[in-house]
Amino acid sequence: IADPNGPCAFDYSVEFCGGTHLRNSAHMDKYVILSEEAIAKGIRRIIAVTGSEALKAHKKADQLQKEVAQLCEKVRGEIEKSKENANLVALNKEIYSLNESINQCQVSYWRKDSFRADLEKLRKSILDLDKANKTKLLASSLEEVKEFVKENVDANIVVREFKVGGESKSLNE
Repeated sequence: IADPNGPCAFDYSVEFCGGTHLRNSAHMDKYVILSEEAIAKGIRRIIAVTGSEALKAHKKADQLQKEVAQLCEKVRGEIEKSKENANLVALNKEIYSLNESINQCQVSYWRKDSFRADLEKLRKSILDLDKANKTKLLASSLEEVKEFVKENVDANIVVREFKVGGESKSLNE
């Protein structure tokens, strides 16, 4: 810092460029990192907001945190309430919609990651439930077919409706 033209000047970064040069970092007041990315080899870009924009980002993140928590409770409640009849498609749409809102918002980078991780856990629990439901449906369909075949051993033509929803794997089995 004392000798910017000296031999170490190119070895160490001595200046932080935030678009404007500050005399003191206290002038920034609040500070929120929105993103971080590589723009060239060895060069990183951090995009941040300060002051009142940072306060807005904190408030928006708090609001999103409440929305994520509410959706988590809703999904867990639906899963526990009716494991087989949970409206998984609608729940997945809500998760996707909230994830899109999070992607569009200017909130801190680490909180976005936290929200996304929470939503991914929800999405995974819904997929696990869906997989379990399909396995159960397949097992019950196969049992129904076995019973039907036992009752109609001598039939030349058989017509039967199996209620497996849109699950074609169950029909194939």
